[in-house]
Amino acid sequence: VLQALSATGSIRADARVAAGIAAHEAAADPHPQYLRKTVSLTASGAISALRAVVADDGNARYPNMAVAGDVAAVVGISVTSAASGGQVSVLTAGPWADAGWSWVPGPVFVGAGGVLTQTPPSGAVLMVGRALDATTLMVGVQLPLLRN
Repeated sequence: VLQALSATGSIRADARVAAGIAAHEAAADPHPQYLRKTVSLTASGAISALRAVVADDGNARYPNMAVAGDVAAVVGISVTSAASGGQVSVLTAGPWADAGWSWVPGPVFVGAGGVLTQTPPSGAVLMVGRALDATTLMVGVQLPLLRN
């Protein structure tokens, strides 16, 4: 149970935090020990789920991995799809599972058009997360590397 300091400096259990943790632990989450961080962005064009996206003035779009500014602006992966102008949920940190994936445990990179791949691309290499198993990705965007 998380604890918070009260105004007097003593430590007390915060009932709201405890209730939130209990609700999270009760959810059907394959990795309940991890918390997810998501943001909601407006799609600047059609966005498919499970692709890396750039945050551009509150809008989500696919990165152009040949443009350094886009490589640096990747914030996570879309976990919902959206038409242009719709809201898309973007996972910036934490686990995400999808039965359609078939990862090998290890690094996952951003490929052309935001497609996720385990083959490091030429040019800018941006690791967006690590596959924990065949169907689970732990999202956490890393610093980009340049490759010849």
